[in-house]
Amino acid sequence: MNEFDQIIQSARKKRFLQYSIIGSLVAIGLFVYLSWLFLAKGYVITILPAEAQASATVNVRQGQGFYISDVLYLLTEQATVEVGADGFETETLRITDIRDTKISVTLTPSPGVLIATTQPGLPDTEWSINNALVHIGETLEQPLPPGEHTLLVRHKYYQPIEETFLIERQQQQEKSWELTPVNGQLIMDSSPIPANVIINGEDMGKTPINMEKPAGVYAIEISAEGYDTIEEQAEITYKKPQIKRQYQLALRKGSVSLTLSPIGGELFIDGVLVKTNNTSTNTIALSANQVHRIRYQLAGHTNVQEQIKVAPDEKKSLSIQLQKTFGTITVSTTPAATIRLNGSVVGQSSFKQKLSTVPQQFTFSRDGYRTQTQTITPTANQNKTINIRLLSEFDARRKEGKPLFVSTLGIKLQPVTLNRFTMGSPPNEKGRQRNEFPIAVDFTRRIWVSQHEITEAQYSALDGSKPNTTLPVSDITWVEAVRYCNWLSEQEGLPAFYKIQNGRVTGFDATSTGYRLLSEAEWEWLAKKAKRSVSTMYIWGDSERLPKKAGNIADKSLSSATFYIRDYSDGFSGKAPVGSFKADRSGLYDLFGNVSEWVHDNYTNTPPSKSQFVDYMGATRGVGHIVKGANYSSGRFAEFRGAYKQVSESKDPTIGFRIARYAN
Repeated sequence: MNEFDQIIQSARKKRFLQYSIIGSLVAIGLFVYLSWLFLAKGYVITILPAEAQASATVNVRQGQGFYISDVLYLLTEQATVEVGADGFETETLRITDIRDTKISVTLTPSPGVLIATTQPGLPDTEWSINNALVHIGETLEQPLPPGEHTLLVRHKYYQPIEETFLIERQQQQEKSWELTPVNGQLIMDSSPIPANVIINGEDMGKTPINMEKPAGVYAIEISAEGYDTIEEQAEITYKKPQIKRQYQLALRKGSVSLTLSPIGGELFIDGVLVKTNNTSTNTIALSANQVHRIRYQLAGHTNVQEQIKVAPDEKKSLSIQLQKTFGTITVSTTPAATIRLNGSVVGQSSFKQKLSTVPQQFTFSRDGYRTQTQTITPTANQNKTINIRLLSEFDARRKEGKPLFVSTLGIKLQPVTLNRFTMGSPPNEKGRQRNEFPIAVDFTRRIWVSQHEITEAQYSALDGSKPNTTLPVSDITWVEAVRYCNWLSEQEGLPAFYKIQNGRVTGFDATSTGYRLLSEAEWEWLAKKAKRSVSTMYIWGDSERLPKKAGNIADKSLSSATFYIRDYSDGFSGKAPVGSFKADRSGLYDLFGNVSEWVHDNYTNTPPSKSQFVDYMGATRGVGHIVKGANYSSGRFAEFRGAYKQVSESKDPTIGFRIARYAN
């Protein structure tokens, strides 16, 4: 290959390389353009108002994009864009991936600034624009939107100025005004005589006066011989340019020096209570040439009234001495109660005494009764009689509709009126024991009896010693049952029925209405005589046929026991929840069966000395205490009888109790 051919070959290679480069650049550019068309999203931005469009700018502050020929191209889903123009406030847009590609932005014209002053410059000048107060001070510098505005300049001692002006975008206007002082007028007169007038310390002559004065505050003093001086401040402003006064002169006061005895009373002058200094001498100013009524009074004393008249500047003295007054109070109480007067005991049941006629506080109290307090004011020289009837705490709570404490424990009480019957058993009664002495008993007092035997939960409220169940409490001593009764009485404010010292029962108060155990006589009456014309052997009557579900006794489930009722089933082998069986004729539950019950009486084998008793509470002495009624382990008809009794000196799983109390 010659040299010429080599040159041609080299040129061909160079041209091929150039074409390859150009083609690659075109391909890359076309790829970039197509990628941009695929990835970029365009938003048409319309900027308002029209005068802002010429200088408008759109800048992407966050995100990727650019603005060309009213179109914003974004390469990201979200962007923050600032739109501005000369003479307008910049707006910030938050653009997200929205379907609408047309966005309209209205720019707010930039405010102008008004700088305004007055001559003279006053710190309390009020500046209002378009009827709104915007500033108080010597100079106003206020940004304002372009347009027409009304400025109002006010100061209370100068004439107001009002002006309407036009302000342009970003324009700063300066304005200044000369304030015109307000000229006012003072018009003054006085009666009943002309008076000297001093204004701001300068003597202006006598009333009447009519003069011009510039706006401002004036100290005015009006005086005349024999009359009180009048002082006041008056202010002339543009709102109130005229001050007009008609002064009513008052004669100078006289005074009275009052000596009051005893101190601490109430002093009235012309019917108005006057404050005293709690000393024997008080000086009181009085209007001159008038008759004044003076009254001094103190509880427990006679009132004194006087009249007095003083001349101007005259001083008088007056002494007032009050005399104590007394009345008689007669008090009686039912029942007899301790009477306290102002905290001190003054009698029992009755009281009569002459007392000072001031409020006297009487307190009437008796154990087991609601204490009453009354304030009684004796009437002077008269006798006042008061009869007080105390309510027992029990009756007071019932009258107030308050629940009894026993009710809060779920103990239901039933009222019972008892009548004459014979307790014990006749000699021919089947199953009779030798200790069932016939005794005729009568009753004078109504009683309340718990419908159910006391439960374990109810007893546990005392000391927490038993489970929280509705089974009848048992396995407690007679003393523990008695202690529970006294505790209930204490909770209800009733006098304790039993006297207990060092854990021993030393006696009882038969007059008490506190809680107690049933007496044997009461228990038998409920079991044998309640709701019956004649006494019966058993709770259900005289028949030896045991009614179905009569009570919880030793049934066929206790066939391993020595004694049980073969053809009877009550559904329980031990204690049953109270109320599991129907109530008996008296309305009580479990008087027959479940657990036997402690009663109040001492046990003795010795017959009583008498055959008739009233409200019988048993033998005064004995060994152990009587237990009445059958229980879940009783299996002989002899034990089912109302007259049947046992004796015990200790607790037993088969012995519980129910409570009672006298109603009056």
